[in-house]
Amino acid sequence: MTTEMDPRLKATLGEQDHRKVVAPYIKLISVTEGARGDKVWLWDLRFTQPNTVHIPMAAVHSLEHCIAVFIRKHLDGVINFGCMGCQTGFYLPVMNMGDYDQMCDAVEKTLNDILVAKEVPLANEEQCGWAKNHSLAGAQEIARSVLSKRNKWTEVFK
Repeated sequence: MTTEMDPRLKATLGEQDHRKVVAPYIKLISVTEGARGDKVWLWDLRFTQPNTVHIPMAAVHSLEHCIAVFIRKHLDGVINFGCMGCQTGFYLPVMNMGDYDQMCDAVEKTLNDILVAKEVPLANEEQCGWAKNHSLAGAQEIARSVLSKRNKWTEVFK
Protein backbone atom coordinates (compact mmCIF):
# COMPACT_ATOMS: atom_id res chain seq x y z
CA MET A 1 0.00 0.00 0.00
CA THR A 2 1.40 3.41 -0.97
CA THR A 3 1.97 5.71 2.01
CA GLU A 4 3.44 8.82 0.35
CA MET A 5 1.56 10.26 -2.59
CA ASP A 6 3.54 10.78 -5.79
CA PRO A 7 4.02 14.56 -6.28
CA ARG A 8 2.67 14.22 -9.84
CA LEU A 9 -0.59 12.92 -8.39
CA LYS A 10 -0.77 15.61 -5.71
CA ALA A 11 -0.46 18.28 -8.39
CA THR A 12 -3.58 17.04 -10.20
CA LEU A 13 -5.66 15.67 -7.31
CA GLY A 14 -9.35 16.50 -7.44
CA GLU A 15 -11.64 17.78 -10.15
CA GLN A 16 -9.97 20.12 -12.62
CA ASP A 17 -11.07 22.94 -14.90
CA HIS A 18 -11.85 21.09 -18.12
CA ARG A 19 -10.63 24.09 -20.14
CA LYS A 20 -7.12 23.73 -18.72
CA VAL A 21 -6.44 20.04 -19.28
CA VAL A 22 -4.93 18.23 -22.25
CA ALA A 23 -6.17 14.74 -23.07
CA PRO A 24 -5.29 11.96 -23.13
CA TYR A 25 -4.19 11.77 -19.52
CA ILE A 26 -4.45 9.70 -16.39
CA LYS A 27 -4.94 11.50 -13.09
CA LEU A 28 -6.18 10.92 -9.58
CA ILE A 29 -9.55 12.35 -8.59
CA SER A 30 -9.70 11.29 -4.94
CA VAL A 31 -8.53 8.91 -2.24
CA THR A 32 -11.12 7.73 0.25
CA GLU A 33 -10.01 5.89 3.38
CA GLY A 34 -12.31 3.31 4.92
CA ALA A 35 -12.82 2.57 8.60
CA ARG A 36 -10.30 -0.30 8.46
CA GLY A 37 -7.59 1.69 6.69
CA ASP A 38 -8.17 0.51 3.14
CA LYS A 39 -8.10 3.27 0.56
CA VAL A 40 -10.10 3.62 -2.63
CA TRP A 41 -8.14 5.51 -5.28
CA LEU A 42 -10.47 6.98 -7.92
CA TRP A 43 -8.68 7.48 -11.23
CA ASP A 44 -9.70 9.63 -14.22
CA LEU A 45 -8.72 8.01 -17.53
CA ARG A 46 -9.39 10.81 -20.01
CA PHE A 47 -9.11 9.70 -23.62
CA THR A 48 -10.38 12.73 -25.58
CA GLN A 49 -10.34 16.48 -25.03
CA PRO A 50 -13.29 17.67 -22.92
CA ASN A 51 -15.81 19.88 -24.72
CA THR A 52 -13.96 19.34 -28.01
CA VAL A 53 -13.99 15.67 -29.00
CA HIS A 54 -16.20 12.89 -27.71
CA ILE A 55 -15.96 9.15 -28.30
CA PRO A 56 -18.88 7.70 -30.30
CA MET A 57 -21.21 5.76 -28.00
CA ALA A 58 -20.66 2.33 -29.58
CA ALA A 59 -16.88 2.75 -29.10
CA VAL A 60 -17.37 3.99 -25.50
CA HIS A 61 -19.49 0.94 -24.78
CA SER A 62 -16.92 -1.43 -26.26
CA LEU A 63 -14.03 0.29 -24.47
CA GLU A 64 -15.96 -0.03 -21.21
CA HIS A 65 -16.45 -3.77 -21.70
CA CYS A 66 -12.88 -4.40 -22.87
CA ILE A 67 -11.14 -2.36 -20.19
CA ALA A 68 -13.37 -3.66 -17.39
CA VAL A 69 -12.38 -7.23 -18.31
CA PHE A 70 -8.78 -6.83 -19.54
CA ILE A 71 -7.40 -4.47 -16.88
CA ARG A 72 -7.92 -7.06 -14.16
CA LYS A 73 -5.09 -9.10 -15.76
CA HIS A 74 -2.69 -6.23 -15.11
CA LEU A 75 -3.96 -4.60 -11.92
CA ASP A 76 -5.15 -5.95 -8.57
CA GLY A 77 -7.88 -4.30 -6.55
CA VAL A 78 -10.08 -3.05 -9.40
CA ILE A 79 -13.49 -2.27 -7.91
CA ASN A 80 -15.38 -1.22 -11.03
CA PHE A 81 -14.95 0.54 -14.33
CA GLY A 82 -17.38 3.05 -15.80
CA CYS A 83 -17.70 5.55 -18.59
CA MET A 84 -18.16 9.28 -18.15
CA GLY A 85 -21.47 10.59 -19.44
CA CYS A 86 -19.61 13.20 -21.50
CA GLN A 87 -18.08 10.37 -23.54
CA THR A 88 -14.51 11.64 -23.08
CA GLY A 89 -13.17 9.13 -20.58
CA PHE A 90 -13.66 6.65 -17.78
CA TYR A 91 -13.63 6.29 -14.00
CA LEU A 92 -11.52 3.55 -12.43
CA PRO A 93 -11.82 3.01 -8.66
CA VAL A 94 -9.06 0.74 -7.31
CA MET A 95 -8.45 -0.52 -3.78
CA ASN A 96 -5.08 0.41 -2.23
CA MET A 97 -3.35 1.32 -5.49
CA GLY A 98 -1.76 4.73 -5.69
CA ASP A 99 1.28 4.00 -7.83
CA TYR A 100 1.10 6.36 -10.82
CA ASP A 101 3.63 4.50 -12.98
CA GLN A 102 1.99 1.14 -12.25
CA MET A 103 -1.40 2.59 -13.22
CA CYS A 104 -0.05 3.97 -16.50
CA ASP A 105 1.62 0.63 -17.28
CA ALA A 106 -1.59 -1.29 -16.55
CA VAL A 107 -3.61 1.02 -18.81
CA GLU A 108 -1.00 0.69 -21.56
CA LYS A 109 -1.11 -3.12 -21.39
CA THR A 110 -4.91 -3.06 -21.36
CA LEU A 111 -5.12 -0.82 -24.42
CA ASN A 112 -2.68 -3.12 -26.21
CA ASP A 113 -4.96 -6.04 -25.32
CA ILE A 114 -7.79 -4.18 -27.06
CA LEU A 115 -5.71 -3.81 -30.22
CA VAL A 116 -5.41 -7.59 -30.56
CA ALA A 117 -8.92 -8.47 -29.37
CA LYS A 118 -11.08 -10.42 -31.79
CA GLU A 119 -14.35 -9.57 -30.03
CA VAL A 120 -15.78 -7.37 -27.29
CA PRO A 121 -16.09 -9.37 -24.06
CA LEU A 122 -19.59 -9.84 -22.64
CA ALA A 123 -21.20 -8.21 -25.70
CA ASN A 124 -24.17 -10.52 -25.88
CA GLU A 125 -27.82 -10.27 -24.89
CA GLU A 126 -27.31 -12.40 -21.79
CA GLN A 127 -24.59 -10.18 -20.31
CA CYS A 128 -25.18 -6.74 -21.85
CA GLY A 129 -28.16 -4.42 -21.79
CA TRP A 130 -27.54 -3.07 -25.30
CA ALA A 131 -25.60 -5.86 -26.97
CA LYS A 132 -26.02 -4.52 -30.51
CA ASN A 133 -24.41 -1.20 -29.60
CA HIS A 134 -20.72 -2.10 -29.85
CA SER A 135 -17.82 -1.23 -32.11
CA LEU A 136 -14.61 -3.15 -31.59
CA ALA A 137 -13.08 -1.23 -34.51
CA GLY A 138 -14.06 2.06 -32.84
CA ALA A 139 -12.58 0.92 -29.51
CA GLN A 140 -9.37 -0.11 -31.26
CA GLU A 141 -9.14 3.25 -33.04
CA ILE A 142 -9.42 5.12 -29.72
CA ALA A 143 -6.97 2.74 -28.02
CA ARG A 144 -4.46 3.30 -30.83
CA SER A 145 -4.85 7.08 -30.55
CA VAL A 146 -4.43 7.11 -26.76
CA LEU A 147 -1.42 4.79 -26.94
CA SER A 148 0.24 7.07 -29.51
CA LYS A 149 0.45 9.74 -26.77
CA ARG A 150 1.59 7.41 -23.98
CA ASN A 151 4.54 9.66 -23.07
CA LYS A 152 2.11 12.54 -22.28
CA TRP A 153 -0.36 10.74 -19.96
CA THR A 154 1.02 12.35 -16.80
CA GLU A 155 1.02 15.85 -18.32
CA VAL A 156 -2.50 16.89 -17.40
CA PHE A 157 -2.39 20.66 -17.89
CA LYS A 158 -1.77 22.94 -20.88
